Amino acid sequence: PLSKVVGVVTVRVREEGGFWSYFSSNKKMIGYVMTVCVLSTFRRKGIASKLLNMLTSYCRKRFEYLKLELHCLQDNIAAITLYKKHGFQNQLALSEFYFFDGTHHDAYYLSQDLIPQRHTTRKEKDQTLVEYIQNRLFSCMR
Repeated sequence: PLSKVVGVVTVRVREEGGFWSYFSSNKKMIGYVMTVCVLSTFRRKGIASKLLNMLTSYCRKRFEYLKLELHCLQDNIAAITLYKKHGFQNQLALSEFYFFDGTHHDAYYLSQDLIPQRHTTRKEKDQTLVEYIQNRLFSCMR
């Protein structure tokens, strides 16, 4: 049995346009990918790719339209390569976007539009992202 979390992806989803978009039949959602992290001893094994695949698959089933967004340090070539491999496109270079360790760091803003793959049932839509990722990740790693 799996007893150790070796990777995580977190995303915050909100409606585009704020409160009034709630009354629209054409809801557009924006998902901000806050974290994609894999323990250093487990990197280069495809775990981050599996996490992103599960995330995008779930989002395509759950939302009629979703734009995924993220920020990434410009010098993090491995992450940029991973994100582009999974359909993210570089939209904007941001000078001095981050500040840590007493220094400013440049970032990229990347995004992708997800189109639903198929019609989903109400039961599938009600399944939470945490349950979905846990079930898929655990079954993939057994």
